[in-house]
Amino acid sequence: MFTLDRTKIFKIMAAKGLNQSDVAKEAGMQRQMLSFILSGKQDKARISTAGKIAKALGVDVLEIGHI
Repeated sequence: MFTLDRTKIFKIMAAKGLNQSDVAKEAGMQRQMLSFILSGKQDKARISTAGKIAKALGVDVLEIGHI
């Protein structure tokens, strides 16, 4: 499992002018799932899910969390 850093994700989203719907669409996932992750209800994700989020944000996966 991959531990996500929500603060970093939100900073990247803000810097790029993205909202959760934008990121979810680009990542190919439901907005509700992304919202669940970013709300802190789930701080760990599969590496593949973290990779999709990172790709949608245009960053390396290690910029948004750690193993």
